[in-house]
Amino acid sequence: MEVSTIGLITLFPLHAVSLSMLGRLRYSKGVTAVIWGILCICCLTVTLLLKAFRPDLWVDSAYLITILLFFVCYAWLSEENTPQMVFLFFLYSSTFLATCIFSEFIVHLFWKDQSLLISTIIRRVLQIGEIFLYLRWGKERFDKVRNAISEGWWPLNLIAVMIQTFEGMIMVAIFMRYPQMREWILILFALTFFGIIYGVLFRTMSLMKKTAEQEEARQREHFLKWQLNMMKSAEEDARRIRHDARHHDLVIADYAKNGKIQELLQYLDEQEAEQRRGANLKFCENRAINSILVSYVSKAEEQGISTSVQADVKQDTGIRDMDLTAILGNLMENAVNGCLTSRKAERRIEVRIHTRSGKLVFTVRNSCSDDLRFQGEKAQVNIRTGTGIQSILRSARLYNGEADFQGENGVFVSRVLVNLHTKYQ
Repeated sequence: MEVSTIGLITLFPLHAVSLSMLGRLRYSKGVTAVIWGILCICCLTVTLLLKAFRPDLWVDSAYLITILLFFVCYAWLSEENTPQMVFLFFLYSSTFLATCIFSEFIVHLFWKDQSLLISTIIRRVLQIGEIFLYLRWGKERFDKVRNAISEGWWPLNLIAVMIQTFEGMIMVAIFMRYPQMREWILILFALTFFGIIYGVLFRTMSLMKKTAEQEEARQREHFLKWQLNMMKSAEEDARRIRHDARHHDLVIADYAKNGKIQELLQYLDEQEAEQRRGANLKFCENRAINSILVSYVSKAEEQGISTSVQADVKQDTGIRDMDLTAILGNLMENAVNGCLTSRKAERRIEVRIHTRSGKLVFTVRNSCSDDLRFQGEKAQVNIRTGTGIQSILRSARLYNGEADFQGENGVFVSRVLVNLHTKYQ
């Protein structure tokens, strides 16, 4: 068996193992291994066919075809969002090209002549060493940073693509004309520069992670304050009920002593209706969502804002109560404030919460002022300002969700979709 064939047989499985370690995968380890195995066989077959029928172009053609096949397969297997998946793939691809270039330099430094066997052995040793080092020291740290950052990946992808393009050009130049030592120095300098760029990127991502942690701590504090306010409100309601009960007893006793049976019955009917109105404030089975709705619907009605609520949410959603509070609490607070600042005679809030196609969908419509800034044919407010909106966006993205905010004809519409099948990371 030729050296190049042995190198390919060992190359593709190492690609699969390396890519599998870089992010979360959609399927079990067994299913993932089977899919990678089929892909490796396909890539090996295509490469050998190209080598047999197009010996003059097989290296470049095989590289382009296999990288495309691995990208499609990784996109299928990866559970990361699209920009993260793209960045992880190009990060590995750039690392692999740098390994190939460095192995060629080692061959030139110690063996002088080009040796495919020695170059292949050095590449595999370097690849296995990189995998070991990543598992031993890098994976845990990298996963923490990757999981904490939900946005800002597309600019990183642009940098990763540019680095890989330059590395690809260096590899082509090496195969076309083997470099001299002075040229190798420039090549190593370029690789060092690329490494520094990635170092700066990861340092920036680490700082972004700290910012995200601070935001989560602030959100947790807000959630705890909201819980304390709810407890205080419940305690005040209980104290008021106990206080009012004594007066109710006195009124009932007075009606009974004076024989005012009709007035007594009317009073009892009024009491029962009042209790029924309080009992009806249960919108869904989910305690966190129901508590938020009860709290803000009561606030809205106290301000003379009419409300309409339809909520069909089970208790177990797989979404943390803190994140549900961040999403719905901020939506409801914005809706109430929007109605109050609209200065309209008729103010209304409509809330619809339901599950659809594996997603939890929040839709809140509220009255708003008419002086909105327009973009195109729709009134589009600047949704990127304000900690409430940012908190909604961040909580939604923790579950691969999305949010949309629009104003039109004096009505502000907020929509948030959260993926129920995505575990919080």
